[in-house]
Formats: sequence, structure tokens, C-alpha cells
Amino acid sequence: MSSDLANKAERAGDDRKERVLFAVLLIILPFQTRIALTAFGVGEWLGAWLWVSDVIVLTLFAFWMRRGIKLRDLFPLIFLVVFLPTLVVNPSGIAFWRFLKLVEGLFLVAYVKRHAHWLIEALARPKVFLLVLIGLFANALAGVAQFSIQHDLGLSRLLGESPIDPMGEGVAKFIVGGTKIIRAYGFTPHPNILGALLAVGIVLVGFLYIFRGMGRSGRYSLKRQREELIRGAALFVLVLGLLFTFSRVAWISAAVGLGTLLAVILIFRSLRRIYAWEVSRIAILFSSIVVILGVAFWPFLSSRIDFNLAAEQSFSLRSFYAQEAVEMIGENPITGVGLGGYVTELAAKNPEAPAWSIQPVHNVTLLLAAEAGFPAMAVLTTAFAVLVIGALRKLRETRDPSIALAQGLALSLAVVILLLSLGDHLLWTSQQGNLLLWIVIGLLA
Repeated sequence: MSSDLANKAERAGDDRKERVLFAVLLIILPFQTRIALTAFGVGEWLGAWLWVSDVIVLTLFAFWMRRGIKLRDLFPLIFLVVFLPTLVVNPSGIAFWRFLKLVEGLFLVAYVKRHAHWLIEALARPKVFLLVLIGLFANALAGVAQFSIQHDLGLSRLLGESPIDPMGEGVAKFIVGGTKIIRAYGFTPHPNILGALLAVGIVLVGFLYIFRGMGRSGRYSLKRQREELIRGAALFVLVLGLLFTFSRVAWISAAVGLGTLLAVILIFRSLRRIYAWEVSRIAILFSSIVVILGVAFWPFLSSRIDFNLAAEQSFSLRSFYAQEAVEMIGENPITGVGLGGYVTELAAKNPEAPAWSIQPVHNVTLLLAAEAGFPAMAVLTTAFAVLVIGALRKLRETRDPSIALAQGLALSLAVVILLLSLGDHLLWTSQQGNLLLWIVIGLLA
């Protein structure tokens, strides 16, 4: 008996450690803390790094191994099969490295799918929920500070901050009244990555605002009012940080993602009956923040909201990358040019192009097809669509409002992921984007 109690206590201790470690993974996810391992070419996209988040994922795998992994739990790893043809036909250092990152990502899908109940339980604990988002708040505040001083904060060694200034080559910036203005990076490699993370953060805070709103209790509570003020302040910080990234795809993703969550609540009667009042309040709050910041920073915003897209450099480059991707797909429709090979192929075909302009195509579907072949792209996009349809079915069938709201959150995050994948490559080429992609797919699953 004492032995059984001791084993049970040990398992409970390991479970707590594992939950804390997973929370740490979510906290440090936005930070660019890494060690260079090797380079397979010149540029950000052809290097291999060991990230702190990699170490945490490996440790979580070790915990799971110790508890005993059931074979059926590892089903997501079967999708590695679709990448084997391109790996065999196009072997290279960067290809094998990208394949290893796929192994890590699909394991994370399996892990999140198996432990999604942790996240469900955390929904009722707003302090824990906000603690998990502390990394996003820190990045948003850093982005606001960077935009304010138009320079980095000098924290590259401690937190992996990118060295940025208006005159730096390859630094993301735009022109306002003849002056170069840098965009906010936070502690990520690029403003678009920061924007993607903050878009997800806005949806999460919106969810928490609704779930913990005063309407659920049916009466006024000073404690809930205090919580609501904290969540409102958090939402303001995230929206301000998102604004200063000047990432248009992230702006759209945040607005549509939050809108999807609100729409799901209003469409389903079981949710509408409980949360309709909170939906109207968060909609008014979010809209008010957007309008106030839009008016205050209109001179900067107007330069990014340019309806003459054909004359804009970023649009012309995106078109160029897309054309190159289509050509690569036409030449190698089955196995592609190899994992991580788009940039190498692009540089070889355009030897006189500036180094900063050699980037992956800003569309994950095209990038997948160009690097891994059309069949691999079709399998993965179909799997994503099946997961979304399954989540919709579960949302319609569940009788528990809290579970239904959690399903609505998963669908909203899927919409954010989908929009980001259509306008950028960060979900496939950056560590933060990879983790974001696989965690959301795990929640959908």
C-alpha cells in the first residue's frame, strides 16, 4: 500500500513538473534565444540553430517516454512519410535539418493532442492563463520601446534581440515624410513574426475576457471588475505592439481571428445565451482601442495602407517570389526542389539579386509545393481542412458551454494560422512560427 502511494505521489510530482515545463515553453516561445550550430549557406534561412524551446520540447518528450507513450498517440508522425520522397531525391544538409524540425513539430502535435485537457483546465484559472502570455506582453512592450526610440534595446546577448536601426541593411522599415521608420521586432527575428504572435495573443486575451466576464456570474463583482481591467490593459498593450509591427497580414489575422471567435459565440445558441453580453463588450473595447490608436498614429498607418499595391516594393517582391515558386513546382511537381531548397534555388537563378531580397515565397502552400512537391502539399492542406471540419462538428455536438467555447477558440486560432500562411512564410521557416503552427494543429486535433 505504501509503495502504491509513493508511486502515485511520484507520478503527481512528475505531472506538475511537466505542466510547468509546458507553460515555460509557451512563455519563452516568442524569444529568439538560440545557439548557432552550423550554416548550410548564407542567410537566415540556411542556418541551423539550437533553440531553448528545442531543449524544452526534448525534455517533454523524455517525460512522456518515462510515463509510457502509446503507439496510437504518435499517429501524427505518420505524415513524415509524405516528405521522404523529396528527402531521397534532394538530399542535403538543410533538407535533413528541416526534416528533423518536422519530426519535432509533429511530435508536438501529438503531445498537445494528448495533453489538451491541461489547457482546458487552465481556462478556469485566469492568473495561470495570463502568466503563460507574459512572454507576449514582454515582446509587445519591447516592440513599443523599439519603435519609440527607433533602435534596438541592446538586449541581443540576453534575450536574442535583433540589432536594428533605420540605416541597417535588411532591417524592416518604411518611409514616412522622407524619413525611414523601423518596425517593431520585439525579441523575434522579424516584425511579421512578432505580429503573428501578437495576433494569437489578442485572440487569447479576447477569449479570456469573454470566459471570465461578469455576465457569466450574473451579478457585479469587484474581483471580476479588477480582472477585467487587467485584461483590458493587456489587450491594449498587445494591440499597440501589433500596430507597431506594421504587419498588414498580422493586422488582418488578429481582426478576423477575434471576429471568428465572436461570431461562433453568436451563432451557437448555447454559447450566445451565456456570453452574448461579453461579446458585445469585447467588440466595443477592441474597436475603441483600434480607432483611438488608428487616429493617434494615422501618419504612420497611412503609409502602410497604400492602395497602389502594384507600385509597392513588398508587393512586387511577393509577386516575384510567387512566380519563382510556380516555376519550381512546374519543373519538380512531385518531389519539389528539396526541404529548405527554395532559397538556394532562388539565389542560383538570380545571382545578382541583393542578399536581403533572397527570401522564401510569402505563402506556405506555394512554399510547401515548391520544396516538397505537390502531393505533400495536398496531403497536409487536406489534413488541416479535415481537422477544421472535425472541430466544427465537435462544436455543434457538445453540450458543455465551456468545452464549446474552447472549441471556438481552437477554430479562431486556426483562422489566424490560415491567414498568416497565405501572406507569409514564417509558419514554415521560423522557430516561433513552427511552434505556433504545430501547437494550434494539436489543439484542433
